[in-house]
Amino acid sequence: MSNTLIGLSDVLNDLINLYNSNRLPNKLLLSGAQGIGKGVLSKHLLNYILSKNETYEYDLKKLQINPSNKSYKLFESNAHPNVFKIHKKKDKKILI
Repeated sequence: MSNTLIGLSDVLNDLINLYNSNRLPNKLLLSGAQGIGKGVLSKHLLNYILSKNETYEYDLKKLQINPSNKSYKLFESNAHPNVFKIHKKKDKKILI
C-alpha cells in the first residue's frame, strides 16, 4: 500500500473533519470494487488519528505517511495495540 494518498483526498478530508469535530462514528464500513483504494484510505485515516501527538505525524498537506512514524511501524507489523486488521477469506461473502 502507498504511503502517499492519490485520489480520495476529498473523502479523507471529510473523514478528518468529522474526526476533528468529534462526529466520526466509532465504526466505519468501507465497500466498493476491489482496487479502488479502500485499504489505502483507511491506512491514511488511521495514521492521521494515531500519529497526532507523535514524532513524524501524518503530513496532511502532502497526504503522506512518514515511514519513521511509530504508529505506522506498529500498524505495518500488525503489532499496534489499538488496531486489528481483518480480512475476509477468498471466495467468502460477508452478509449484512
